[in-house]
Amino acid sequence: MISFLNLALLADKEAYKAQYYGYMMNGLLTQQVRIKPGKQIEESHMQNRALIAQWAMELGKEDKVVELIKRMDTTTGKEKTYVRINDYAALRRIFAQELAEIQRVKSEGDFESARKTGRTLCHPIGS
Repeated sequence: MISFLNLALLADKEAYKAQYYGYMMNGLLTQQVRIKPGKQIEESHMQNRALIAQWAMELGKEDKVVELIKRMDTTTGKEKTYVRINDYAALRRIFAQELAEIQRVKSEGDFESARKTGRTLCHPIGS
Protein backbone atom coordinates (compact mmCIF):
# COMPACT_ATOMS: atom_id res chain seq x y z
CA MET A 1 0.00 0.00 0.00
CA ILE A 2 1.30 3.44 -0.93
CA SER A 3 1.21 5.97 1.88
CA PHE A 4 2.54 9.44 2.58
CA LEU A 5 5.30 7.78 4.62
CA ASN A 6 6.29 5.50 1.73
CA LEU A 7 6.37 8.49 -0.61
CA ALA A 8 8.52 10.38 1.94
CA LEU A 9 5.91 13.15 2.14
CA LEU A 10 5.75 12.68 5.90
CA ALA A 11 8.88 12.10 7.92
CA ASP A 12 7.12 10.62 10.93
CA LYS A 13 4.25 8.17 11.26
CA GLU A 14 3.04 10.19 14.27
CA ALA A 15 2.53 13.38 12.22
CA TYR A 16 -1.24 12.85 12.06
CA LYS A 17 -1.42 13.64 15.79
CA ALA A 18 -0.65 17.30 15.13
CA GLN A 19 -3.59 17.51 12.72
CA TYR A 20 -5.95 15.78 15.14
CA TYR A 21 -4.86 18.09 17.95
CA GLY A 22 -5.23 21.19 15.77
CA TYR A 23 -8.69 20.13 14.63
CA MET A 24 -9.91 19.47 18.17
CA MET A 25 -8.30 22.64 19.52
CA ASN A 26 -9.88 24.77 16.80
CA GLY A 27 -13.31 23.12 17.03
CA LEU A 28 -13.49 23.23 20.82
CA LEU A 29 -11.66 26.44 21.73
CA THR A 30 -9.88 28.64 19.19
CA GLN A 31 -12.79 29.53 16.93
CA GLN A 32 -15.04 30.13 19.95
CA VAL A 33 -13.06 33.31 20.71
CA ARG A 34 -14.55 34.91 17.59
CA ILE A 35 -18.13 34.31 18.76
CA LYS A 36 -19.75 36.63 21.29
CA PRO A 37 -21.23 34.99 24.41
CA GLY A 38 -24.85 33.90 23.87
CA LYS A 39 -24.46 33.85 20.07
CA GLN A 40 -24.34 30.85 17.77
CA ILE A 41 -21.72 29.99 15.19
CA GLU A 42 -23.03 31.16 11.81
CA GLU A 43 -20.34 30.04 9.36
CA SER A 44 -21.06 26.51 8.12
CA HIS A 45 -17.40 25.38 8.13
CA MET A 46 -17.08 26.54 11.74
CA GLN A 47 -20.36 24.81 12.69
CA ASN A 48 -19.06 21.60 11.11
CA ARG A 49 -15.74 21.73 12.97
CA ALA A 50 -17.45 22.51 16.29
CA LEU A 51 -20.01 19.72 15.80
CA ILE A 52 -17.38 17.09 14.97
CA ALA A 53 -15.12 18.14 17.86
CA GLN A 54 -17.94 18.34 20.43
CA TRP A 55 -19.39 15.03 19.22
CA ALA A 56 -15.95 13.39 19.50
CA MET A 57 -15.66 14.70 23.07
CA GLU A 58 -19.10 13.26 23.88
CA LEU A 59 -18.41 9.86 22.26
CA GLY A 60 -15.07 9.53 24.07
CA LYS A 61 -16.17 11.05 27.39
CA GLU A 62 -16.40 7.78 29.34
CA ASP A 63 -12.85 6.77 28.38
CA LYS A 64 -11.50 10.34 28.59
CA VAL A 65 -10.24 10.15 25.01
CA VAL A 66 -10.14 13.97 24.87
CA GLU A 67 -10.29 16.32 27.84
CA LEU A 68 -10.48 20.05 28.39
CA ILE A 69 -7.96 20.86 31.10
CA LYS A 70 -8.15 24.11 33.06
CA ARG A 71 -4.99 25.56 34.58
CA MET A 72 -4.00 28.83 36.16
CA ASP A 73 -1.59 30.85 34.03
CA THR A 74 1.21 31.83 36.42
CA THR A 75 2.08 34.89 34.33
CA THR A 76 -1.38 36.45 34.07
CA GLY A 77 -3.11 34.79 37.02
CA LYS A 78 -6.02 33.89 34.71
CA GLU A 79 -7.45 30.43 34.20
CA LYS A 80 -6.73 28.94 30.77
CA THR A 81 -8.28 25.93 29.08
CA TYR A 82 -6.25 23.39 27.10
CA VAL A 83 -7.14 20.38 24.97
CA ARG A 84 -5.51 17.10 25.95
CA ILE A 85 -5.86 14.06 23.70
CA ASN A 86 -5.22 10.97 25.80
CA ASP A 87 -5.84 8.30 23.15
CA TYR A 88 -5.17 9.14 19.51
CA ALA A 89 -6.13 5.65 18.31
CA ALA A 90 -9.52 5.94 20.01
CA LEU A 91 -10.01 9.43 18.57
CA ARG A 92 -9.27 8.03 15.12
CA ARG A 93 -11.97 5.38 15.63
CA ILE A 94 -14.39 8.05 16.85
CA PHE A 95 -13.75 10.17 13.75
CA ALA A 96 -14.41 7.07 11.62
CA GLN A 97 -17.64 6.40 13.54
CA GLU A 98 -18.75 10.01 13.04
CA LEU A 99 -17.97 9.90 9.32
CA ALA A 100 -19.92 6.66 8.93
CA GLU A 101 -22.93 8.15 10.72
CA ILE A 102 -22.81 11.37 8.68
CA GLN A 103 -22.64 9.34 5.46
CA ARG A 104 -25.56 7.19 6.64
CA VAL A 105 -27.66 10.24 7.46
CA LYS A 106 -26.92 11.79 4.07
CA SER A 107 -27.47 8.56 2.13
CA GLU A 108 -30.72 7.65 3.86
CA GLY A 109 -31.97 11.20 4.22
CA ASP A 110 -32.32 10.67 7.98
CA PHE A 111 -32.51 14.36 8.77
CA GLU A 112 -34.26 13.74 12.09
CA SER A 113 -31.09 12.04 13.39
CA ALA A 114 -29.06 14.99 12.12
CA ARG A 115 -31.35 17.47 13.89
CA LYS A 116 -31.21 15.45 17.11
CA THR A 117 -27.41 15.31 17.07
CA GLY A 118 -27.15 19.01 16.26
CA ARG A 119 -29.57 20.03 19.00
CA THR A 120 -27.83 17.84 21.56
CA LEU A 121 -24.31 19.09 20.85
CA CYS A 122 -24.63 22.60 19.45
CA HIS A 123 -25.52 25.38 21.81
CA PRO A 124 -24.89 29.12 21.99
CA ILE A 125 -21.39 30.15 23.02
CA GLY A 126 -21.03 30.83 26.71
CA SER A 127 -24.21 28.96 27.68
